[in-house]
Amino acid sequence: MTNSRAVEVALALFADARALLPAHDVEFKPEGETIHVCVAGDHGVTLHLSPVDDMAEALVAAASEASDYVTEALGAKGLVWPQCPMHPRTHPLVAEQRNETAVWMCPAAGAVVAKIGQLQR
Repeated sequence: MTNSRAVEVALALFADARALLPAHDVEFKPEGETIHVCVAGDHGVTLHLSPVDDMAEALVAAASEASDYVTEALGAKGLVWPQCPMHPRTHPLVAEQRNETAVWMCPAAGAVVAKIGQLQR
C-alpha cells in the first residue's frame, strides 16, 4: 500500500468521524504504512494497514480497527462510533465489503447505511 492510499484511508475515516462526532477531537494521521488514531488527547492507537492492492479491503480493515478504538475511547461517555442511525445509542455500524465497495452496515438489520467516507449526520 502506498502512502497515498494511507492518506485516502485516513481522509475517509476522518470524514466519517467528523460527520458523527463534531464535538470530539478525533485525529487520523497517516504515517507511512500506518495511520495513528487519537481521540481527545488519548494516547491513541496505530493502525497497521494491510499490504493489499484492493482499496475497499484496506478501508474495511482500517475502519473496523478504528471503530473499535474510538468506541472504546468514548465508551465512558456512552458513545459508539460510528453510531447506527437505525438504532441510535445501541450499537456501532460495522465495516464490510459489498460489491467491491467498503461500506458501513447496521449489524442488526444487515442494511448498508453508507459508503465508508460518506457518513452523514
